[in-house]
Amino acid sequence: MKRTFIAIPVSQETRRQVESIRQTLPELNSNVRLVSSQNLHLTLKFLGDTDEKAIPDISQAVESVVSDFQKFQYICEGTGCFPNAHHPRVLWLGISQGVDQIQSLANAIGSILQTFGYAPEKRGFQPHLTIGRVKDPRRKIAGIESFLKLKINPTINPVENVIFYESNLTSGGAIYTRLVVFNLKK
Repeated sequence: MKRTFIAIPVSQETRRQVESIRQTLPELNSNVRLVSSQNLHLTLKFLGDTDEKAIPDISQAVESVVSDFQKFQYICEGTGCFPNAHHPRVLWLGISQGVDQIQSLANAIGSILQTFGYAPEKRGFQPHLTIGRVKDPRRKIAGIESFLKLKINPTINPVENVIFYESNLTSGGAIYTRLVVFNLKK
């Protein structure tokens, strides 16, 4: 079994923006595990444990869906957290442009993956870029108010492909390996 997910990559510009946030608000590190800039991605579907033998068939099905979508771009802008500011669990950057295309892509992938036994999302899909996860939700998060008020420059992220990743969890953090790259229409 491999732990897998399907995601859209982010631009270097967005990676630099997240690094800037990390440097601007170092106090977040006290209770937030910030995502390393090389691991940033916009998740379309988390599959979890995936039978290695099924990966070629899943890949073929996802490619058939992704290849029907035109290339587009999305813009990361604004900060927020799930489920709310009083009890944050996930810190994120919002998506201000490209939301409809991302949702359509995620819905199409989710739909085709149901044929492989992957249940649809219980919560509605809300495109966002996770940049950190709270380590201990019982503790106060230093810098959360500053993070939520942070004015950041919008960053453009071209979407030319979707990636099927394997995720290996280690004590030093997650290591993502690209399994398959699916290209969108030109």
